[in-house]
Amino acid sequence: MKKAGACIAFLLVAVFSVWAAVPGAAGAASPAFTDIGQHWARADIEKLAALGYIKGYPDRTFRPERQVSRAEFITLLISCLGASPADRTKTYFADVRTTHWALAQINEAVKRGILIPGEYPGGLAPDGPIMRSETAAMVVRALGKAPDSTPLPFKDQDKLARSMYRGYIKTACNEGLLTGYSDGEFKPFAHLTRAQACAILVRFLEKQGEKQGASPTPLPGAAAGGITSVVVGGKSFDIRTTPVAFKSGLSEIGVSRIETAGASIIVNGTYRFVLNSAAGNPDVVIGNARYTVEKLSVSGSSLVVATGARKVYKVAVGGYRYGADYVKLYIGDRYGTNYLSDAELTGEHTVEIDGREYDLAEDKITIAVAGRFYRVKGFVFKERDTEISLEETDPVVVEKPDLSDITAVFVGPRPLDLGRVKRLEFLIDGEIYSLSEVALDASGSFVVDEKTYPAAGVTLFADGAWYEITKAAVYKGKLIFYCTESEVEAWAVVDGRYRPAGGIRILKDGASYPLESVLVVKRNVVRIGGRQYEVDSSIKCRVDGKIYDIEEIDFDAAREMVVLETEEATGSGQPAKYVFYLGGTVLQNGVKDEDRIYAGGRWREFDEVVILDPARFACGGAAYDLIGARVKIGGAEYTVTDTAWRGRTQTLEVYLKRAQ
Repeated sequence: MKKAGACIAFLLVAVFSVWAAVPGAAGAASPAFTDIGQHWARADIEKLAALGYIKGYPDRTFRPERQVSRAEFITLLISCLGASPADRTKTYFADVRTTHWALAQINEAVKRGILIPGEYPGGLAPDGPIMRSETAAMVVRALGKAPDSTPLPFKDQDKLARSMYRGYIKTACNEGLLTGYSDGEFKPFAHLTRAQACAILVRFLEKQGEKQGASPTPLPGAAAGGITSVVVGGKSFDIRTTPVAFKSGLSEIGVSRIETAGASIIVNGTYRFVLNSAAGNPDVVIGNARYTVEKLSVSGSSLVVATGARKVYKVAVGGYRYGADYVKLYIGDRYGTNYLSDAELTGEHTVEIDGREYDLAEDKITIAVAGRFYRVKGFVFKERDTEISLEETDPVVVEKPDLSDITAVFVGPRPLDLGRVKRLEFLIDGEIYSLSEVALDASGSFVVDEKTYPAAGVTLFADGAWYEITKAAVYKGKLIFYCTESEVEAWAVVDGRYRPAGGIRILKDGASYPLESVLVVKRNVVRIGGRQYEVDSSIKCRVDGKIYDIEEIDFDAAREMVVLETEEATGSGQPAKYVFYLGGTVLQNGVKDEDRIYAGGRWREFDEVVILDPARFACGGAAYDLIGARVKIGGAEYTVTDTAWRGRTQTLEVYLKRAQ
């Protein structure tokens, strides 16, 4: 059972877990989460857990403020509707592969009209955080309600006006599914948290009014007293004397009684499973032997289980037994998102994981149990047990390290004096992480929030100095970093993400200024070209080729860097991309660092240019004709003969001829 990268709604061990059997399963135990004692959503979290829809982390925390992805929320919403989707034959979104863990749930949401593909022209981004406005639309559609176009009572009317879901937001508020914040705003573009998701779904279930529990009716040929035995692999087990359990997602159902109800069975009077179905079946556990199920059928007073693969149910280490659903499994030296329960046992020394077979004598398969790592050597199959042969080995992943876990940090041939280092952090994908927030695997890759990043590309920050990591190594559980001096002279924070300040331009009156030349006097007051301005709509910034309105600019003295809050500008006319043509064919896609344009008596970088319209550009406060301008592309000189603007993709096509 795959989690995280292929998580099951809200990731347990990394988030929530959904019961694929019966939504709203009454009687499920409510876990005592240790971190929601005074939380505003405590009652909703505990109720959804008691109903069997969610669980927390193995350390008994729930982490209510973590974000929820689209795939996670869709999966849980579909489960709340009582559906068991199985359609994995197609995809409605270009970025949702047929191997995505939530494909069936996403397809079900599309079929029910909960999810509209046309609203995501650039792709669903299923593993990206879902916005509150999207959530409102989904739950309203799931209830079969219509959007309400009457005014909304929130202060952030400008943001609500930009949301395509404002009508759904009004209906969701009318129905009591969502509310605003204490500051009077709704925040439609804010990301949904786990706690908010629980509150919404509890209200959704109340509105839906769905109560489980059907009156069991015997199938033809079934015993009047219900099912008394389970037949697995041709052998019959009496459920009154043999421990039998069903595993559905991360939920385990110890079987005490089984009754029939139409084309289904009901376990313990609560959990419903469909008979003669090739999809949505739970795993079955006999003693300590676990099997996937291809089909359930009834013969007389027996439940006949057509089994698929065999799996490990629990593993014994150091006198304790650990559930395979919670034991991390690693292939080779790399971090992954698999658990021991993902391994299908195809032989005493072979396993299949994610469709690929591994020979345990040749391939390194490792599990982590109670902070130690063990290489899997083989299996012993018994009628009611599966034993696993293990050999302790070096760690595959070092999680939450501290300075004592670092053997050395080399900058070129010179090692840093770690005894003097007080603060060590990492810049990964634009965000800063402390040492204790990262993990490293034995291949030398970083792991943050279940995502893996190569060491080359990670920046190390040590007591005010920045270094580019070229290689990281893990040796016997200790870390070694090899670095070079960073070429980035200054950093800035744009919308919470760190970026090289050299790649950011400030635009004012047709001129483009490097951020380093702009003095931030105080919040939203800047000095540009010797003059002081209050930031308004006439001052914009360019980041990664796109133009943004500046909502706030300030200087963070503690970090010694400019901090920008922005919003993408509309109708700026600035190209996100240039395409250069020569003789009707593409000469070059994009602008390279060495490319130049001639203006004001000298060659200028394209970053210095502001496009006024497809025929004119500005540089240094003066305007010039783009048609007839001289440019250098790839070291050769050309003259611009024509241009074309593609507004949908914000692309400026530039047509050239060789300069005479």
